[in-house]
Amino acid sequence: MGRGGTASERGFGNVVAEVAEGTTTSSGEPDADAIGSDAADVRAVWDDAVAAPAWEGPPVWVHGDLHPANVVVADGTLAGVVDFGDMFVGDPALDLAAAWVLLPAGAAARFFAAYGEADHATVRRARGLAACKSLFLMLMGQNGDRGLPGGKPAWGPAGRAALDRVLSERLTRFHE
Repeated sequence: MGRGGTASERGFGNVVAEVAEGTTTSSGEPDADAIGSDAADVRAVWDDAVAAPAWEGPPVWVHGDLHPANVVVADGTLAGVVDFGDMFVGDPALDLAAAWVLLPAGAAARFFAAYGEADHATVRRARGLAACKSLFLMLMGQNGDRGLPGGKPAWGPAGRAALDRVLSERLTRFHE
């Protein structure tokens, strides 16, 4: 589908490194002012995700691009998911990042407790990927505010809120 190749050809166990490579684009990068004093904390979350062991479990289908613009909500409840262009077989951490990107503040711990199948390394990778997705949403919002092609002004606040959740909901809350 969107990414092509078999799981072994794609190296799905190294999804964090792959995402890092794929997010360096011509779209630019978020302004330092948008990240503010959180830059060191964002780097720490990312470094922890990179240091986490790679996914070695069985291949699973992942959507690959879960964020607010790719879900349908009705009466506060998830009603659908759209845009399957990035669907592939890989590391579940990519979709589990939605715990921070899509859910309200304080919900990630409850999500992982209910999910019950994410090991410590998967949660670490998911949190780093959520930070990356948050920064991308902020960038697209920034580009929209500047009138650049492909920019989406409404995505900036959603990205900032998601990043705030990533930084405020520490990993230790999932493994007490």
